Amino acid sequence: MYELKLNPRAFDSIISGLKTIEIRAGKCKDSCGQCVCRMQKNQLINFTNTFDGKLLRCIIKRVQHYDSVRKLLETEGTEYTLSSTNDLEKGIKSIHNISDYKERIIKYGVYAIELSPV
Repeated sequence: MYELKLNPRAFDSIISGLKTIEIRAGKCKDSCGQCVCRMQKNQLINFTNTFDGKLLRCIIKRVQHYDSVRKLLETEGTEYTLSSTNDLEKGIKSIHNISDYKERIIKYGVYAIELSPV
């Protein structure tokens, strides 16, 4: 079972079915603990809403690794991956602005995690 946090907009978008793919930067090159690189189909993720602490349990349908955010968004589609915009360039910039994501993506890549609420 994985435990991850989500901002309220992304949390609500997954519940409503608008967002079916969560994007996460890699953390390592080898499999380790809670690292996204270990996630596999049919495993569960508990998402916690960072605003109100509500929980959302999802099952992983698929995990795909990409070398860049651009390639991920072009392949997976902005309409399924982003909760803030459907604009490709704005989406890339938004993801790169998350904490240390840009550096981690350069080093370890980025993952598309296809989800289905349970």
